[in-house]
Amino acid sequence: MVKQFKKFRLPGGPLALGIILVGFLALTTFYTVNQDEVGIVQRFGRYIETTQPGLNFKLPLGIDAVTKVNVKRVQTEEFGASVAEVDFRTRTKAGADSATVALMLTGDLNVAVVPWIVQYRIKDPTISS
Repeated sequence: MVKQFKKFRLPGGPLALGIILVGFLALTTFYTVNQDEVGIVQRFGRYIETTQPGLNFKLPLGIDAVTKVNVKRVQTEEFGASVAEVDFRTRTKAGADSATVALMLTGDLNVAVVPWIVQYRIKDPTISS
């Protein structure tokens, strides 16, 4: 059975293998960035460049990694607010009690329930801490 397997040849095998390899390289080389995003290119985890929207080029096979960051959308985080209507922008943690998140201790040592909302936009995605 092993001898029969060694004799088995696909017609056009090297050509098909070459076409598959070229196709895989093309798929891992080009990427697109949407209009409201920028692309952060990292080579082996180190920042290389920021790319603008459109069709872009990177090194294939995992050498370069691209992270797309939305820099135009205003993002919202809500804390302690009970949301009556589910919205696609709502980001509440499962199991988080909204009453305990909103508890704050005042200067005169009283406890107040203060729901709050933080809105932010990413200005420079390349700054790292």
